[in-house]
Amino acid sequence: MKIIRNEPASLILEERPILAGLLIGGMILIFAAIGFGLLGNGEIIGGIMFFGGGVGIGGLSFWAFVRQTQLWLDRASGQFVLRERSVGGMTEITGPLADIKEAILQTSHGSKGGVTRRAALRCVGKTNRIIPLTGVYTNGAGPRRAAQAVNDWLVQSAVRRTGAVQQDSPQE
Repeated sequence: MKIIRNEPASLILEERPILAGLLIGGMILIFAAIGFGLLGNGEIIGGIMFFGGGVGIGGLSFWAFVRQTQLWLDRASGQFVLRERSVGGMTEITGPLADIKEAILQTSHGSKGGVTRRAALRCVGKTNRIIPLTGVYTNGAGPRRAAQAVNDWLVQSAVRRTGAVQQDSPQE
């Protein structure tokens, strides 16, 4: 996730999978063009399979993987908002900012020994659950940066409110 705003009053993190959207959209166009070409040459079955399969599988991939995610932490309202927009609509999770204990890293171990991570919020109180910031795990530095940004912002907020720092470090 990318840091959009990091101010004492608010922190905004966002993930926009533009490259994934362009690649999947390009794949859809290529398969559709091949399908139309085959249909134009009189190959009905092959044309329908290329067009239908490319558009169908590409559309499902676009729906599943291209999701804009945004996390807002707002001291003024005392709330956090996690929004996810996709082709299928928007979901939103809100809760009291005081419920966020820390940001953590969730780890997934692949069958070939690879390790991927995603950032998540560990909440207590009324929210009382772990809320992943993204639906996918990645091997990049983004999840670590996102968790660190949230934890740093929470510490900064705690110091301003109470004058003392009480926070655990992110866990993997």
